[in-house]
Amino acid sequence: MADTPEKANGKYRGIGGWLLIFLLLQPFAIAAIVKDLAQVTPWLASSDFEFLAQSVPLFEWIVVGELMAKAVFVVGSVLGVVTAMLRFSKAPLLWRSLLTFTLVVQLLDAWAIQAIGPSFRPHLDSQAFFELRGVLRAAQAESLARAAITSLWLFYWLVSRRVANTFSPGTTPPVAASRPPQDSSPADPFRGRATIQCPHCGAQVLATAEFCRSCKRPLNMWQASDGSG
Repeated sequence: MADTPEKANGKYRGIGGWLLIFLLLQPFAIAAIVKDLAQVTPWLASSDFEFLAQSVPLFEWIVVGELMAKAVFVVGSVLGVVTAMLRFSKAPLLWRSLLTFTLVVQLLDAWAIQAIGPSFRPHLDSQAFFELRGVLRAAQAESLARAAITSLWLFYWLVSRRVANTFSPGTTPPVAASRPPQDSSPADPFRGRATIQCPHCGAQVLATAEFCRSCKRPLNMWQASDGSG
């Protein structure tokens, strides 16, 4: 069940705001990565990939490493969304670790593309090399853009007050304490006071009463005669 964002005592708490936006974006990010994996995996068995891998052996390691990193991100994102929605206290640590890992992979990917680009020149003609260089530059720009977005979300998970208030063990919204059951029986009007029995009806009345509260008959005459012996 979805949590209602709340602001209590000046502290933001609950699945709301930018935290909610981040979690809602994860299914789209996961779907995009799964689509990329489905498209790239068959290409690994093609002759084009075999030629590029033989020309520059580092290229194969870069592609395979990137695919493995994307698979790790998919699994980690699913776990991260589940732990965040259940408000597990370890959810921020999981997301910070996953985002840091993703940021490092994206930066390394951009650097590797820049590093191996010139290595293809001796193995390709001019037109093919320029086409490949355009593809590599586009991939590098995409990696840098994703790294910038990842760094922003990592910064959010590090400094957000909502994240700190929502997942800290000591900041869980207090549960209203249950009140002890109250005695529904009527209060005893004679508690702690001297009483006697009415000589007419036997009801219990105060020792200082002049009339019986049950039969309404006078008691002072009986009290006087009783005191005289």
